[in-house]
Amino acid sequence: MKVTLAAKMENSGLPDKIQISLKSYQLLTARYPEFKCSPRGGVRIDGIGTLLTYWLDDCEELLASSRSVIGSDR
Repeated sequence: MKVTLAAKMENSGLPDKIQISLKSYQLLTARYPEFKCSPRGGVRIDGIGTLLTYWLDDCEELLASSRSVIGSDR
């Protein structure tokens, strides 16, 4: 079911945008508040129904810190 849902969410997405589920949004923002998301709204997924989804908009702080960690290993 999860693979099917992921494939169907990918089909309902837009180019160069990352769409995440409500549960992913809740888990991500609770653990990493530096991730910025915006609500996309309800998306109709065939065979499943309407799901509330979000766009992952920004995570620059986390990317910057991971680059410094990666760079320090070299």
